[in-house]
Amino acid sequence: MQERRTESTVSMIHPQAWENERKLVEITPPIPVAEWAQKTDWEHERLAMLPYDSLITEGRYAGGHVLMLHAEGTTQLWAVPPEVIVLLKGIVPNDQYRKLLSRTPSLAGIAARGHR
Repeated sequence: MQERRTESTVSMIHPQAWENERKLVEITPPIPVAEWAQKTDWEHERLAMLPYDSLITEGRYAGGHVLMLHAEGTTQLWAVPPEVIVLLKGIVPNDQYRKLLSRTPSLAGIAARGHR
């Protein structure tokens, strides 16, 4: 029996499908988190929470969030699994990072312990 290895991924999603119907319609195939982080220009692009509920409740990214990536006049929406949220410390503004932790059920314990 072959061991199955899973790797955390993110996907760019269609903004209107999420905003209108809360559906994840992927624009890109899943991208490994390390590749996404390496390709993103963090000095010129800003990752932020959505101003409304961003919790993903079903599918591959269930328990994670939809985040906005602002870059040179464009905004992209990305589906991010819950295990990636803790990796965003220092990338997402601190107040939003704490909110993401507290709004992610699988990570609420981290938020309760004051992870900053």
